[in-house]
Amino acid sequence: MEQHSRYEKLLGRIQSAYSQLKPFICENDLTPFWSGRVHKIGNLIAEPLRFDFMHYPDLRWTIGIDTNRLPPMAAWLDEKLPAGSAQGILIEEDIGGLPVFTFRGKAVSADVIKFLYYTMLFGDGADVRIDSVSSVIEWGGGFGGHAKVFKRLGNEDLTYTIIDLPPLCLVQWVYLSVIFGEDAVNLITKGNEEVELGKINLVPASLAKGMTSSSLGSPELFISLNALSECHGHVVRYVVEERDWFNASHICIYTKAGNLPEGSRFFNFGETMESFGVEKVRIKGTAPGAPTVRSR
Repeated sequence: MEQHSRYEKLLGRIQSAYSQLKPFICENDLTPFWSGRVHKIGNLIAEPLRFDFMHYPDLRWTIGIDTNRLPPMAAWLDEKLPAGSAQGILIEEDIGGLPVFTFRGKAVSADVIKFLYYTMLFGDGADVRIDSVSSVIEWGGGFGGHAKVFKRLGNEDLTYTIIDLPPLCLVQWVYLSVIFGEDAVNLITKGNEEVELGKINLVPASLAKGMTSSSLGSPELFISLNALSECHGHVVRYVVEERDWFNASHICIYTKAGNLPEGSRFFNFGETMESFGVEKVRIKGTAPGAPTVRSR
């Protein structure tokens, strides 16, 4: 009931929050795929956003969880996680209307399996303790599932910053505020703001361009699961070449297969990763769908 109560308190401010974010939609940075999706998602928010927001096909298809991919991830987690561990993470959320997956005989929100898997893969590949990481930037955060898992797994003072398109920042604000409480989430809507340390921060991508790495929390880890490979080539070059991964010392990248020409839905990532300074590191063990991880 607590999540429902928090959602009710946010309801009256969802549209006004989005009106502050909407001016930061930068059409020149959007691929044809995202140009249409951004405005469709914005229209959904105007309803306003439902408590069970995965009810919307456009959201479910764009940032939803493919449960068909979860069984091998769950098998890997079952092997890696000691019995009785991660009990505060392996739970079913009320908000979102997310599909449920049974793990060790317990109903768990499907996003938990996916993002716990990727978080532990990073720790394995970079040989880093998750609870030792103090600051993270995630480029493209979906509805906020990875931030939720990382925040629950990491240290209490973790600064987690998501850089994303304005409508998705709004979805993340609602989802994460309902789970953690509004005081734990900082929605940035002005160019002169900085992230708040120890919180989950949500930053529109066009605003992040004017922010220094220190004003973005001086990240130790840069994460992007698929999102960077869905950007225009000039956006990828900005993140990688101009910003140098926002000076993060660890980089965790997962990209979709089947690259299309630059300016299309996917940037040709496979041919350029090495020149961008990212080495392909084989993750220990036999985990499926291992991301590229680099420490420097």
